[in-house]
Amino acid sequence: TSPPTKMSELDVDEESASKEQAVNRGLRLHHLGHDLRYAFRALRHHRGFSAVVVLTLALGIGANTAIFSVVNALLLRPLPVSHPEQLVALGDPTQTNSSYSGQPRTDVYSYPLYKDLRDNNTVFSGLYATTGAGALPFVVGNRAAADSSTPGSAPKPEYPHARYVTANYFRVLGVDAEKGRVFAPDEDRAAGEGAVLVISDGYWRRRFDRDPEAIGRTVSVNHVPMTIVGVTPPSFTGDVVGERTDVWIPISMEPALVPTNSWLNDRDTDALLLMGRRKPGVTFVQARAVLTPLIQRLLDQGAKEGPGGRAQASQYDHPEITPGARGFSYWRSRYATSLYRLLVGVALVLRIVCANVANLLLG
Repeated sequence: TSPPTKMSELDVDEESASKEQAVNRGLRLHHLGHDLRYAFRALRHHRGFSAVVVLTLALGIGANTAIFSVVNALLLRPLPVSHPEQLVALGDPTQTNSSYSGQPRTDVYSYPLYKDLRDNNTVFSGLYATTGAGALPFVVGNRAAADSSTPGSAPKPEYPHARYVTANYFRVLGVDAEKGRVFAPDEDRAAGEGAVLVISDGYWRRRFDRDPEAIGRTVSVNHVPMTIVGVTPPSFTGDVVGERTDVWIPISMEPALVPTNSWLNDRDTDALLLMGRRKPGVTFVQARAVLTPLIQRLLDQGAKEGPGGRAQASQYDHPEITPGARGFSYWRSRYATSLYRLLVGVALVLRIVCANVANLLLG
């Protein structure tokens, strides 16, 4: 018989090691099962003690889970969009529903300044603008009935939370419609055009009971007929964290919906927050380095002439440009410090709970 080769000896060693690992895994599982059975028997025989321990742990773990869920949703979690790390926010993220008249500024932007930034920057593949639409009355039902003077015949108006957005809003965020479609690129080409709506999945469920016939339905918004063209995915409720958005309206419809106070072409009315998506290969630092002088130059061009015009614009020589992965939020800045303190507090409560359980076990 020929002597065993080196390769066959290695095979034997590997097979032995594999069998040993399998035996060890089996022993660990056997011991784990034995320990679990013993633990359950002990809990069953000492039900009062078990109830106190479980309730004590539930208090600490439940408080931590609840507070962390709020902190995660408001302060930590990125927007449920495509590659949120590529987003860059322009303006003060807390000014979600603000509007100012006067000299140009950069905590919020005018629509003409937005168009200048959109058309002249070299770092974004897309840049959109958004602002709150205010209390616009929505009437879902027959428009003739809504305009009827007969008492009780007209449906009551509703006031869902709506926002004006540019037509590229969903494309820049990388959000597709769950049903129907999002806005077409040319639906905000001119003022008064784009009489279409995109609604959230939550509003579709609450108001239309997820009826597929809601897509294509005409509603009256401040007595202007508009058509629902799409529904967003359930995970997407807008780019404003802490405020649920029900309806998105093309910004070009603002003059038609609020003809008495239109600001769309007014360079001295600032109401918009901007969000851009960086081009491939462009870092956030590079984008900020390019945008800062560009915004300053556009501010110089838009500032009113005369005494104090440039002085007023100089207050905003350092525009706020921040990562946009977590979206905009008024509530984040207002409650961030309190929430972090509360999170530390409930963590201390959990430590006290664990100490109490340890004392009970020792007793």
